[in-house]
Amino acid sequence: MVSCFKLCSLLLIIFFNSALGQISGIINSYAKVTTINPTCNFVTVSTTAGFNVGDKGILIQMKGASIDGNGNVVSYNGAGNYELVTIASIQSNDIYFTNTLVNNYDPTKLVQLVNMPVYGNITVNGLLTAKPWDGDTGGILAFEVSDTLKLNANIDVSGQGFRGGKQNLNGGGTCGASTNFTANTNVDAAGKGESIYIPLTNQENGRARIANGGGGGLAQNTGGGGGGGAGVGGFGGNQSSGCGTFSLSFPGVGGSSLNISNVNNRIFLGGGGGAGQQNNLTNGGRSTPGGHGGGIIFLRANTLISNGYQIFAQGYVSAISPAYGDGAGGGGAGGGVMLDITNLNTSLTINASGGKGDNVFNDNFRNIGPGGGGGGGYIWVTQPSLNANIMTITNGGIAGIVYGFATNCNCNHGALAGGNGLIINNLNPPKSITLSACALPVNLLSFEIFNDGDYNTLEWKVSKESKMKYYIVLKSIDNLEFDTLAIVAANNSFFTQNYVYEDKNSAFQESVFYRIVQVDNDGNSTILATKEGKKLFDIQNFSISPNPAFDYIWIRSNMKVPYQLVITDLAGKLLLTNQIDEYNYKANIEQIEKGIYLIQIVTDQKRHVYKLIKS
Repeated sequence: MVSCFKLCSLLLIIFFNSALGQISGIINSYAKVTTINPTCNFVTVSTTAGFNVGDKGILIQMKGASIDGNGNVVSYNGAGNYELVTIASIQSNDIYFTNTLVNNYDPTKLVQLVNMPVYGNITVNGLLTAKPWDGDTGGILAFEVSDTLKLNANIDVSGQGFRGGKQNLNGGGTCGASTNFTANTNVDAAGKGESIYIPLTNQENGRARIANGGGGGLAQNTGGGGGGGAGVGGFGGNQSSGCGTFSLSFPGVGGSSLNISNVNNRIFLGGGGGAGQQNNLTNGGRSTPGGHGGGIIFLRANTLISNGYQIFAQGYVSAISPAYGDGAGGGGAGGGVMLDITNLNTSLTINASGGKGDNVFNDNFRNIGPGGGGGGGYIWVTQPSLNANIMTITNGGIAGIVYGFATNCNCNHGALAGGNGLIINNLNPPKSITLSACALPVNLLSFEIFNDGDYNTLEWKVSKESKMKYYIVLKSIDNLEFDTLAIVAANNSFFTQNYVYEDKNSAFQESVFYRIVQVDNDGNSTILATKEGKKLFDIQNFSISPNPAFDYIWIRSNMKVPYQLVITDLAGKLLLTNQIDEYNYKANIEQIEKGIYLIQIVTDQKRHVYKLIKS
């Protein structure tokens, strides 16, 4: 158990690093989705810790594919479906989204919600990674940088994807075993790698692939197949030469390559490699498990400066390496790197290669099956083409070898390398532009903090209040410990309601944090929003007209102070940006499609946000 002191210290370190414009370690929060209400656009999650109103995130289904008798994918069903979302409200363990859902999801097939932190300028000052996939959540690193991202360390989710197959340590020695699917108690068969398919009971072991998971090795001592990603996994090596001919050898089959494309528009973790088969229980023999697949990186930024550091989503070789006198595990497949970066002109290496098949050390003049290489992963970018400064690596992992002072060969013994992965252009993450119209216990429309040079005024707007008791206004100087400022009674109206609170004790505080908590008639409380308030040293007002607009808008200011104009869609995709130093500025929006957008006007002192309707 982590002590309170250690945990609090860790939280403080993470907070202060972020406050100083630096991030490292694991920055995302993850929640398993237990139910989905597509009509009202909310999900019920295992935990809401780390999620706040206004957060962006990724909703993704991890599994659910169907396979045939040989383990090939017949239908993806919902596996790999994902989309970008924004949290509108949190009610108990229900998280409501601002927009309708684009895709269909099946929570029984492992759906997770991952929050996506948003930064202004940020520096990666230590290894940045994801929580490893644990069978329910993890495997994904996602964040957004509205301005410049600098790397002073690597970004790496290698081995954070689907897990490698498990060894079967019971030991069996049937030469020429050929079982495709069997229980994990079968002594002749090793475990399959994890994949987008959920195996049934008695399907966990055997040589057949399961979608992009590599098949396990069979007796005697065949190698596990490599996991599949964008590239196919390689076959494992042949059975022991003590069995004679290899014509009856049935090693683990490499995992399938998956359909990763702009048309399919799904994303997947790298498949796990199959384990090698073990039959020696008393003379020091040891097989090895399959390697884990690579995780997924989703990164959105205006500008990236690499400083010579790299981005990795590789598949792994077995964590126990090498095998000794028994079959070796296949390598995990490469994962995915998705870059929505406007200015990607830096020198950068992106590596989503497959993991190497594991080696076998042997000293009894027999050849034994090494592991197959993992398939290469995928690199998906917004640009239609990349400049010559970007090095992309999606090679399949090489096969393992048999080696040792008394072995017959230093060779692959039939094990194969994984297939190469993909470079994909024109990334367009799924997202909805249709606002949700569902009735919530309370629907937060906005939360703004205004400063007139003397003190902060809080204003929040809600609609569709139902059985509400009151709101609690809280304040913090560090965004960790909050004190209660006021209790504001709820009006309980279906129509839009404005609430205002003036913090007269904020005159000398340059930066504080405010939180609004709603409490219903049953005493249940949920956080509606948390926001930072800053003291202003000038009072600058803007107006935008017409709104709705067709081909242009006028942005008028009462002061001639330079500002940055930013127009994005509701998912945060940048559509227009410009530096302005005029009282009145006419912005052309003819090329923007009909819909609802956000206009941000950023001065040295404040960020003004307005909603724009393009008709």
